[in-house]
Amino acid sequence: MPRQGAETRGETGLSPEGAALGWDAATVSMPGLAAGGTLAVVPAHGLDPDVECGANGLRSATEAPHTVAIHALGNFRVTRNGVAVPRTAWQSRKARDLLKVLVSRSRPAPRDQLMEVLWPDVDPGKSSNRLSVLLSTVRQVLQPVKDDPQPLRTDGTSVWLDANLVSIDVAEFRRTAVSAVEAHRAGRTDAVALMYRAVGLYAGDFLEDDPYADWAQHTVEELRALHQAVLRALIHHCQTSGDVDEVVRHTLRLFEDDPYDEQAHLNLIKVLITAGRIGEARRRHEIYRRAMAEIGVEPRAMPALRPRTAALPAWPPTAL
Repeated sequence: MPRQGAETRGETGLSPEGAALGWDAATVSMPGLAAGGTLAVVPAHGLDPDVECGANGLRSATEAPHTVAIHALGNFRVTRNGVAVPRTAWQSRKARDLLKVLVSRSRPAPRDQLMEVLWPDVDPGKSSNRLSVLLSTVRQVLQPVKDDPQPLRTDGTSVWLDANLVSIDVAEFRRTAVSAVEAHRAGRTDAVALMYRAVGLYAGDFLEDDPYADWAQHTVEELRALHQAVLRALIHHCQTSGDVDEVVRHTLRLFEDDPYDEQAHLNLIKVLITAGRIGEARRRHEIYRRAMAEIGVEPRAMPALRPRTAALPAWPPTAL
């Protein structure tokens, strides 16, 4: 059951146009990926000097429209014009929870689903009124200047964040990573840049500072799987180009997501042996052996040492 008041750090709520950016994790769980299009980041600007602090947050009659950015990969935070929104502006944790739920979605969220997530055991009549109050609070936080464009949108039945008015790191990572996968598959020249862009955007798991939000687990797993797919693509690229250090770096980052990826362990050991880095290969084999023991898998033996060769082993790896 979702923890009441749990704060989530994800953010990918999008306008209806953004629904087309949805992604199926199963389609990218292959060893190679590629990068395709760099996403624009909404620029951050300083606040006007005459901004005043009111009960509902920062206000100013002369303030320009806010640039809102929501960060949900790693720790959750919201900024307006580059300035972090203080917790006191939210009035309640439930308002932050509502925004987190919206950020986790790649399409508009029906009101009844939001009520079920936020108040699973409350009468729909009461929860509907509560949701209306929270929506008003979130609007005030995201855009306190009256008559300025409002990032939070509703149509009576659904709620979403206007992608034209708010920058969401989860949405940007999804777009970049999917483009990277497609570019890698197609062998496009922009694949490498896109892959590096995607892994750079992945600042941590979705809502890393709120691990007890059960409703967020699907998004956590989805984004983590996409991150792993991009890393495997980068490993493939670096291995093909003979860059051992980059193979090691990206494989170690892959282990942060999944320390029990046997194929990645075996590949790294084989790459190190081929490169003549025998001491590293032995250390990595011991780490691999312990990881397999933890999950009850019989580890493969350390292979016989071979003379160093010019080319690294092909990807995907074969057994040792």
